[in-house]
Amino acid sequence: MPDRIPRQAYPLEAMLRPLDVIALRVEVDTWEAGTLATVLEVGEDTVLAEVTGESGSSLDIVTVPVDAAEGVPWHPEASPSVSRWPSV
Repeated sequence: MPDRIPRQAYPLEAMLRPLDVIALRVEVDTWEAGTLATVLEVGEDTVLAEVTGESGSSLDIVTVPVDAAEGVPWHPEASPSVSRWPSV
C-alpha cells in the first residue's frame, strides 16, 4: 500500500467545494500569490473565487486555474470576517 495517494487519483477540483478557502499559488489578475479567496464554484479546470476585505465585503471575483489554487485548512485568521460573527 503506498504511503501517499497519487494526486491523479483525487484531483484538486474534486476535493474543493463551494465556501472552501484557497490561497493563490501564483498571481491571478491583480492579486498576488498567497492571497486568500473563498470558492464560489468549482469547474473542470478553473475555480470561481471571491476575494474579500477584512470587513467581509467583496473586493473581487476571480477565475483561478485549478493548478493555481491551494486549499487552506480552516483557521479563524484564514477569513478575517469569521472572527466577527456573533456567538450562537
